[in-house]
Amino acid sequence: MGIKISLCAFRPASGLNPASLRAYEANILTAMRQVRYSLRCENAIDVVLFVNGLPIITMELKNTLTGSTYQTAEAQYPDRHRKS
Repeated sequence: MGIKISLCAFRPASGLNPASLRAYEANILTAMRQVRYSLRCENAIDVVLFVNGLPIITMELKNTLTGSTYQTAEAQYPDRHRKS
């Protein structure tokens, strides 16, 4: 359609192009806790990292003192799709 949309700018290989460097430095990284992902349930993702408002990484935090492990987090991800 002839429309170009830039969602983020990656670090340029050099500083020779000031416009590329400015675009890279203008990226905004945001971390958000307890992100609800459905109107049908109260489930939430513990932490989501956003770059320029786009969700890039989700994290499920676990506490081994309460018996939670990475396997608990792995089991939660597919379960979310069935409950959302």
